[in-house]
Amino acid sequence: HVEVEKHCSELIPAGQSSFPDGRLVSQMTRCLVSHAAELNGKCLAALDNFQVAQSCNREIADLCGHVQPGYGRIHKCLLLEKNHLSSKCASFLVSRSAAV
Repeated sequence: HVEVEKHCSELIPAGQSSFPDGRLVSQMTRCLVSHAAELNGKCLAALDNFQVAQSCNREIADLCGHVQPGYGRIHKCLLLEKNHLSSKCASFLVSRSAAV
């Protein structure tokens, strides 16, 4: 939450001390991504996990539901199932790998 206030405070409605509702989530995500180099490790990991969940929700449920989250296990499962991914999920994983 500190990182959101530090880098994206203009997106938090006046007088609201909590995270925005679903209408602003995509704007908040874009803002945090634009400040990725400035985020602490914990925030960056949470942002990455959120983006994977948004892009690969169906695949995580259908192909990797048996995998315990953490330590990159979901990401590894998705890579092992690469031939069964939607174009949205596959594109996200490719762009994520290119950014690393």
